[in-house]
Amino acid sequence: MKDFRGLEISVGDCVGFICIEGYDINIIKDRIRSIENRRACFENSSTSTLAMEGRFNKIVKIEDRKAPKNAATDAVGQPVSLGDKVVFKGKVVLGTSCRGFVNGGEVTKITQSYIYTRDPETGTETKRKSSNVVVVEFSGNEPVVFLQKKLSSKEAFLAKHDNSKPYGWVCYSVTVCPPMVHTNVLSVGMTKEEAEANAVKKYGESIHCATANEMCPIYYEMVTEAAYIKLKTAKTLKRFSSDESDGVEVLCYDED
Repeated sequence: MKDFRGLEISVGDCVGFICIEGYDINIIKDRIRSIENRRACFENSSTSTLAMEGRFNKIVKIEDRKAPKNAATDAVGQPVSLGDKVVFKGKVVLGTSCRGFVNGGEVTKITQSYIYTRDPETGTETKRKSSNVVVVEFSGNEPVVFLQKKLSSKEAFLAKHDNSKPYGWVCYSVTVCPPMVHTNVLSVGMTKEEAEANAVKKYGESIHCATANEMCPIYYEMVTEAAYIKLKTAKTLKRFSSDESDGVEVLCYDED
């Protein structure tokens, strides 16, 4: 049987495995305990995975490498270096399903939370959280080591949450009192419709009446994951700024 990349795997091999347990979809490091009837089982995980057409799409064969202190690491704790070849965790569907790994590229930049890659064939550049990346071929370069420093509350928060791509929606009202303009956060939701429904649940159907909309127009805007979390408790939009992600306007978390 073969892994996602087409490498032969057998009992005892160290692998990266996309482990799906309920709503948790993580990449873990484990060893193959058995392979029977197209099913692979692991030494330390109670879950298993099936092969499709002789290939395990949720498994990649890896080396059991330890990272130096403070070194950048991938999802399974391997050190990451410039020039390494990596694979990504595939798209998560409906929060509970993932078909397996997808091809990544060569590492071109490494930060505390993200790994940037370039596809050598297409030239496409991609940014992924390190928790969604697995190194499959090492370049031989020294791993990137970060200096220890105390992060500010904002830096620590942004290290855990994406602040660049669309994630959810915010519903807000705008009150014009010349020369002042006030923005008031009404609600957030994973979709525009959910944000609207949450606003109605909290403030009533009156937010849609013509008189109210003349005085306080209602607007909707896409937000990043970091902004979405902060907006759950925010009252205004003063801590947020607009940016563009792949041609889409998105609201980002901006201030402490």
